[in-house]
Amino acid sequence: MLLRNPIDRNQKLDSSLATRYLWISWRISGVYPPKKYRTAYYIYAVISNLIAVLLPISTITNIFFIKGLQLMVENLSLTVTVVTATIKHFILYLYQDHLLQTNIYLKKLDKRSNEHPRDRYHVLFAIRICHIFYLVYNILFTVAAYGFAVIGVRTHQLLFNGWYPDFFNDETKNYHAAFIFQFLAITIYVFQNTNNDMYPQCYVAIMIGHLRALIERIERIGKDDRVSDEDNLDELLACIQDHKNILK
Repeated sequence: MLLRNPIDRNQKLDSSLATRYLWISWRISGVYPPKKYRTAYYIYAVISNLIAVLLPISTITNIFFIKGLQLMVENLSLTVTVVTATIKHFILYLYQDHLLQTNIYLKKLDKRSNEHPRDRYHVLFAIRICHIFYLVYNILFTVAAYGFAVIGVRTHQLLFNGWYPDFFNDETKNYHAAFIFQFLAITIYVFQNTNNDMYPQCYVAIMIGHLRALIERIERIGKDDRVSDEDNLDELLACIQDHKNILK
């Protein structure tokens, strides 16, 4: 991917592409249903979110079975991290409609930036930056999460210290059951935490791209002698409206 020269194929600008991978992750996390196959998706969503919720519950429960202040503090710090991530995920779910409403204003801004090459460059550059942000963060988070999983397998330890009932009489089977559950949970957490941490950067980046395009539009006002004063005034008013759309 080229950072300095984003590819412009004269396609119609669509700033919503900047957050495309965020919404794919939310779909994988079970909080953004598709238009088709909703029944199957809701079943999947219930299972995936139940796994995500049960993990912090298991870590919280485990605290009451720990003897020793040092171990309790160590487990408490991990528990707070897991619980906080889960709460952030569901808060974002509640505000999804507000995030989707930004597409209304992005379409208006895209229409204004669609004609001039410099305006297009700033928007396309912002979209590219968002994709790179997401890709790098997701890779790092995935490598770290699955790295702990590999260590857990080799050392015969769980990824998280949690309390789990004994479903089998065999200790090894109970370990495998708990490990599989935690592995599924951490897979879901990879997508949840990536979105929790990356959605502000992506939305800010695309707004910065449109703001830079707006600055160039303002700088061009009055520099073309072929454009009348009335048209320059109309362009200035349109730029003011663009600024209002960015603030919204």
